[in-house]
Amino acid sequence: MTFTPGPWWKSYDLGTYEIRADGGVVVAKDCTKEDADAIASMPDMLAALLSFERAAQLSNTCEDATDAVNEWLEASNDAMEKVNAVLKRLRDAKVIEKAEGR
Repeated sequence: MTFTPGPWWKSYDLGTYEIRADGGVVVAKDCTKEDADAIASMPDMLAALLSFERAAQLSNTCEDATDAVNEWLEASNDAMEKVNAVLKRLRDAKVIEKAEGR
């Protein structure tokens, strides 16, 4: 299995949604709107998770070094911004509500 780099976006055609990437590559097809919104956000979710991983790695090496602490703070802020952006996108598309059965 290969990974198609983001960004991904949804397109609507003939009553169903598809997820596409650059060059018109079809990542997924025959999706509901909610599934399409969730799938299209996957590259952003991956970036957010990797940002948190980096922040966690830095927190293990910081100790009292000012430069390391500053790098950790910057990585943590970056991770939170990415997570908040993904969550907003999913909330706006009502994906979280549907996943929670609401």
